[in-house]
Amino acid sequence: MPPKAAAEEEEEEEGEIGSVPVPPNLAWTDLTLPDVQEFLATTTPEDSLEFIAKKFELSDYETNARSTITVDLYLWILSFARDAGFNEEKTSAAFTILKQTHEYATAGEGRKVEETFKEFKKLVLQHSLTGVPDHIVLFTPADVKLLTAYVTNTYMKHYRLYQYASQKEQELDQHSVTLFVCTPSDPPPLKAATQEDEVKPTEAAPEGDAAEAAPAEEEAKPAEEAEKPPEKTEQEKIAEHIEAILQQKGKVLEDDVQKRMEIKMNTMNAKLAGLGL
Repeated sequence: MPPKAAAEEEEEEEGEIGSVPVPPNLAWTDLTLPDVQEFLATTTPEDSLEFIAKKFELSDYETNARSTITVDLYLWILSFARDAGFNEEKTSAAFTILKQTHEYATAGEGRKVEETFKEFKKLVLQHSLTGVPDHIVLFTPADVKLLTAYVTNTYMKHYRLYQYASQKEQELDQHSVTLFVCTPSDPPPLKAATQEDEVKPTEAAPEGDAAEAAPAEEEAKPAEEAEKPPEKTEQEKIAEHIEAILQQKGKVLEDDVQKRMEIKMNTMNAKLAGLGL
């Protein structure tokens, strides 16, 4: 085979630049060149979250606590790389370094932070040394300092929490409550309505008849006082009864939720205290 044809075939096997990783470089392992360019093109937090959720199949991050933590971890390392001025290759490599560090930390229960930091350091040096087998020079000393400071002040600082959230099954509380909704009763048909008699204004009585009108007014007062408000309909009584039940049930449910939250917080604080946090 001619040398030129062999070289072209070798390039085709390697693939396009930025599409597959070339050991020992971890760049393009999880994020290819187009992936990094797509993220760097995002301008809002919502676009960045959508990119990460779609790329790593974490669309349930709004309801799944573990997915939320993972999306947060990925978002901040990519945002750090962009703010630090890393190019696409450095960004992809930094992302995979932290991702593999997190996987190493959560692979075995009880793995100490010193062991995980040693693994992180090994991966960083793998991309920062020259003249050493299976090492390349991708990060400058300044890049190494920035990346190490970021991971130390974020991931390593909350190391036990990341471990606990990734390895422990989270308790789930489910409550079922039946609610009653009060609806107004149907109005009576209009054909059953009756027209009230118009009340004609009374003419002023002559002065001579004032004495006769006074007893009539006094007789009318007891009749007015005797009038009582109309009795409530059966539907109105039922509605009031249901409303009273709902208020009672709501109070019981509120007290129960409050007690459960106190138990949860006390249990969580005890577990965190046992972890030395």
